Amino acid sequence: MLLLQLLLQHYSYFYYYYYIYSYYYYFYYYHFYYYYYFYYYYFYYYYYYCYYYYYYYYYYYYYYYFSYYY
Repeated sequence: MLLLQLLLQHYSYFYYYYYIYSYYYYFYYYHFYYYYYFYYYYFYYYYYYCYYYYYYYYYYYYYYYFSYYY
């Protein structure tokens, strides 16, 4: 009976620490992917922002250039 009680106590501690470990593991795991996708989309939209910015910049540049000379 004492052996059974000790075994149950042992497994209860084991599952307790396993639960805590798995909680922190998934916590950092999902945070890692959250920040990964956040920065991924951030740089994605930043790239397209710069792309369109320079596109419109050259567009207006040539527009005023040709309107000035023609």
